[in-house]
Amino acid sequence: MKAVWDFFESIPFWTMRPRQDLVSAGRCLAAEGERYLVYLPTGGAVDVAVQGGPYRARWINARDTEDRRPANRGLAARGDAEAMDGGRRWVAPAEGDDWLLYVER
Repeated sequence: MKAVWDFFESIPFWTMRPRQDLVSAGRCLAAEGERYLVYLPTGGAVDVAVQGGPYRARWINARDTEDRRPANRGLAARGDAEAMDGGRRWVAPAEGDDWLLYVER
């Protein structure tokens, strides 16, 4: 639990608001146009409606927040970790559940 609190201390979460309308799955906090944090309790894919860009995205294992990985776009296992304006799909790593997707400008 402490690791999750430590992670939240590393981001400006107080500037973010719940925005379920921006995601196709999970729970979302967003400072629209700046950063998006999506929690997927069972992994899988999520579409995020981002504005502006480019953005950098990474997956953070909610059970071990030191486990951070670049987030590849789309269903393919390749691609970069950047997104531009509009909706983008990201797929959580196959190992385990409880993933956080952090997308920031």
